[in-house]
Amino acid sequence: MDLIRSVQPGGPYWLAGWSMGGLLAFEVAGQLSRAGAAVCPVLLFDSHVTRIADQDMRLGYSDAELFVHVFWRSFRLQCDKATDLKEGAALSYVIGRAKEHGLVTPDYTLERAERQLAVVRQNIRAARMYTPLVYCGDVLLIRAKAESGVPYVEDAGWSRYVSGSLTVCHVDANHNDILRYPCVAAVAQQIKQVVRIHEGQSDRNTH
Repeated sequence: MDLIRSVQPGGPYWLAGWSMGGLLAFEVAGQLSRAGAAVCPVLLFDSHVTRIADQDMRLGYSDAELFVHVFWRSFRLQCDKATDLKEGAALSYVIGRAKEHGLVTPDYTLERAERQLAVVRQNIRAARMYTPLVYCGDVLLIRAKAESGVPYVEDAGWSRYVSGSLTVCHVDANHNDILRYPCVAAVAQQIKQVVRIHEGQSDRNTH
């Protein structure tokens, strides 16, 4: 919060986050609100309050499995051969497949993948330990469409933690592409609508 206040000393604050970043935005919004600051509707982009069992499953993935799951699971590429390879070779294999399909740049390295996966694992551990406090403000949750084989819960687990208004909208995108062109255009429209409504309410409250 100190960093945020060093840039913007007072509210109202707009906070937003995608995936794990949504948990951070929600937590900061709660802390600011409890400290008496004005907070605008929190914007969550396909963020989930995930069950511990789901996090434990992801922590059990090999690097190759986690790479496929996190970075390009939605492309449904076949990497069955990777299961027959040792850990380092399996990750190198799936990176090669990703390059063939243009999902990573040609200079994407095994070392870079390992660094990113280390961050992902740390985020999974942090999310596993996180239990939000109930937030009294409003939240807009923009959901990606359901993916085959991925459990789908309409409110992504947020209803129990939001005592204000929780609005759930949907865009035609998968989790990884929701903030990429062209899918992000639909997200921008949802954000514009929320901003217009909020600013209209603020104007009425000041007159």
